[in-house]
Amino acid sequence: AEYGGLITLAMSFLRGLNRTANLKLNANKLLRDLQAKYRNKPLNRIALISFLGAGFFLATTYVNRSIAFADETHEEVSVTVQDVVSEDKTDINLANQAAKDQGCPFPLAKDRKPSLVILGTGWSAMGLLQSISNDFDITIVSPRNYFLFTPLLPGVTTGTVEARSIIEPVRRHCRRLGLNVKYFEAACTDIDPETHQLTCRDVSGLESSHPEFNLRYDHLVIAIGSEPNTFGTPGVTKENVSFLKSIEDAQSIRSRIMDLFETANYPGLSKDEKRDLLRFVIVGGGPTGVEFAAELSDFLADDLSKYFPHLMQDVSVVLVQSGDYILNSFDKSIGQYAKTKFERNNIDVKTNARVKTVDSKEVIVQEKGKATPLS
Repeated sequence: AEYGGLITLAMSFLRGLNRTANLKLNANKLLRDLQAKYRNKPLNRIALISFLGAGFFLATTYVNRSIAFADETHEEVSVTVQDVVSEDKTDINLANQAAKDQGCPFPLAKDRKPSLVILGTGWSAMGLLQSISNDFDITIVSPRNYFLFTPLLPGVTTGTVEARSIIEPVRRHCRRLGLNVKYFEAACTDIDPETHQLTCRDVSGLESSHPEFNLRYDHLVIAIGSEPNTFGTPGVTKENVSFLKSIEDAQSIRSRIMDLFETANYPGLSKDEKRDLLRFVIVGGGPTGVEFAAELSDFLADDLSKYFPHLMQDVSVVLVQSGDYILNSFDKSIGQYAKTKFERNNIDVKTNARVKTVDSKEVIVQEKGKATPLS
């Protein structure tokens, strides 16, 4: 019992040794024998420590020889950014060798850090920044100079969440991580893998006398994200619909909601005109669509009902989902619960329905073989 901690440590060490070095060794049997032998005898602490030290030496020697053997038997070793990045610190020598192996045309002097260019400021880019050190000369290129926490984006559409509370400037994020990073608010328009050159351009709308510039790189990470998937539906353009992917989209939806209510409040409008203005169609029953539908429902019930009580009878919310149930990436019971909750809040959930066409005034929904126009 007195040396139980050391024996446990020995057990953990040998199990790890067995896994790491892939030795043909029955560590459990060896340790059971060790415990049985010294169960009722005082164990020599120095002997056990010596045993652990010898085991550690053998393990490291075996692993190093295995790595050397792998280097000797593989004619071509491909080193990528993932290989260069380690959990604690980036190996600059490995990065220099990787750039050389990949045919970088720029000679890497001993006093020059390998250049790493990251395109984008989203989840992937910020995750990479948390895994590297200042052994790289890091440059970030993106039209967006902040990181956006997208799960809370639907709350911005109704004012539940302020936009500034779900963004973090890139420079502040890098400073917090202790990284020396150069940032350019621009878009990459061309990549030349032969010469390791990028062509970037200012797309902010406020251009200088030299809006275009070139960047060279030793390592390039493309983390620019993606565009909304329209599935080739005719009429799904920014002129006819509102996407929900950026801060600008959320703020535009927020302004649009208020404009629709203010317009429906004009005197002289017919009942049908008010109903058309105040019908909200949400396409997509995934997490974003469901969250926005919930935010909109709360906004209508808690706020707009107080300002426009005479218009609430003309308001309708429709959620269109092509699958059998909403939130189909989760368990079916969750989707059924959400649908029941929505129906109690007067949200019309249309499952197994697809949008056929969209124009500036109407959405055609195909539901159970029947096309339904939603103005």
